Amino acid sequence: MGEEIEDIDKIVLYWLDTSEKDYQTMKNLMNTGDYSWAMFLGHLVLEKLLLAHFVKNQKKACTFYSRFAKTCYECRNKT
Repeated sequence: MGEEIEDIDKIVLYWLDTSEKDYQTMKNLMNTGDYSWAMFLGHLVLEKLLLAHFVKNQKKACTFYSRFAKTCYECRNKT
């Protein structure tokens, strides 16, 4: 799923930081009643958190992040 990388913490922090920003946006959308977009952002938040988990535990960079099911499968079977 990815190549071995040296600076794991930097990549994990990237995914965690961007997921936090998306989470805040999701909460704002919920407060305005825009539930469809809030759900979409919630999906992205979960995907980015799973990617952070994968990178941290597998020590490999993910070259894409739009395959949510494959990421879940990889995390479940390799950690």
